[in-house]
Amino acid sequence: MTLNKTQFETILLLYVANVDGQLHANELELIMSKTAPDEYAQTKKMFDKMGDLEILDCIRENKKQFAATDAERQQLLDELKKMMGADNRKTPMEVRLYKSIEKILCQE
Repeated sequence: MTLNKTQFETILLLYVANVDGQLHANELELIMSKTAPDEYAQTKKMFDKMGDLEILDCIRENKKQFAATDAERQQLLDELKKMMGADNRKTPMEVRLYKSIEKILCQE
């Protein structure tokens, strides 16, 4: 599935935000600060139809385009850290998911 940069970032943020099964208001606010409402709605609809493996495959398929350099990867990882802190707590599950995404983004 080919995405644009905003869709790619939105899927990453939604994935981390939904690790606890809920999208909290402050998490949604952070996502909405990075995307237009219509693009968010389209990407969220796509995200809701995907399972974990499809999301991870989507990240792998698009990372070369949007996380090709160290700077791009670091920017994405920084955004994920902000998302993890958006609800003022980091769960062990969020930390494990972050490490998994970091590994995917940094693999060749």
